[in-house]
Amino acid sequence: MIEEKVLIEESNVDNDLIIDEGNFSQYFRDASKFPPQKGDVLVCYRANADFVYGDLKKDVVDSLSNSTFGANTSIQIIRKLAKTNEKEAVLLTKRICEDLYGGMTEDEVLAKPYSYLFEMFFFAKKENIPIDDKHWECMAINNLEEYLKKTGGCIETNSDDKM
Repeated sequence: MIEEKVLIEESNVDNDLIIDEGNFSQYFRDASKFPPQKGDVLVCYRANADFVYGDLKKDVVDSLSNSTFGANTSIQIIRKLAKTNEKEAVLLTKRICEDLYGGMTEDEVLAKPYSYLFEMFFFAKKENIPIDDKHWECMAINNLEEYLKKTGGCIETNSDDKM
């Protein structure tokens, strides 16, 4: 699987808050696993990453070259497990396919790093988001307070991992 490391060591002017890998999950909750809380904003972290040798890449290459599942399954796997958007997953799958069908062996494709845009969404409080960092984008959640009030603070999330 691809290694994910997102570190923030950003001082908050108001209270000198330091967020690092030890306390990251206290301030940033994975939006695919946890519901928003009162006062949350949706935050997207984007960075360039390399799709490198590992179990995930082996599964994708195997799906493209040896199975009947093919590109659609590979795109879904990449999107979900390599944390990227649909367009990037399609482009990454296309580049791998071009190499496989252009004469590279599976081992050569597995050894070759492929750059892509890593993208992960979190729920967080706005005051904890790094300022002036091109990797972070903050989005307000319209009607969140009204929705939480109507549902008694409960939000159902779709936890089915469909691929």
